[in-house]
Amino acid sequence: MPRLATTALLLLLSITGCTPPLKQSGFISDYSRLVQVNDRTARYISPRARDYSMVTIDPVESRLPPRGALSDQDRAEALRYLQAACERAFTAAGFTVVNEPGTGVARVKIALTDITASTGWMKIHPGMRFVGAGTGGATMEAEVIDSVTGEQLAAVVEFASGNQFNLTAFSTLDDVKSAMDQWARITAHHLREFRSGDTVP
Repeated sequence: MPRLATTALLLLLSITGCTPPLKQSGFISDYSRLVQVNDRTARYISPRARDYSMVTIDPVESRLPPRGALSDQDRAEALRYLQAACERAFTAAGFTVVNEPGTGVARVKIALTDITASTGWMKIHPGMRFVGAGTGGATMEAEVIDSVTGEQLAAVVEFASGNQFNLTAFSTLDDVKSAMDQWARITAHHLREFRSGDTVP
């Protein structure tokens, strides 16, 4: 391959494979406690969060712009999928999901705040797929508060990309769902660590 073409391809991969900067949508009541863990995650967890074993989970909100990478139908499907992923994450971590607030019950609020569109033609080429070029993703924000007092117990802003090795995922919605599955697995793992007294990075 000519040097110019090689340089152009590498530049394209470096642009398309990068992680978008984390944004604050205004959904979380207080961002000042969040610590940047890496370029994909900023989070805060209060030591008091360990005292809670029951949660209520609000319907997932959309903080996406009116026109974006998903159609209205796909956007509604993404919100339903994220709701189920969040419920799985907390159940897998040993929390009891309840319907009413009360003493010892934490309220979980989640929003889908940004979507990175996938580019199907980039994902066809094995080299591009390997580095994640063209793979879409989603940014979620979540906050956990005491359901009675409103005290902030935890908050997170997190970007996750789709699985670039999924040979059947060529749409933005597929990548968004894959990102949500990944987010749910990571969240459940960290919640289990935290409840057991281990350090959450």
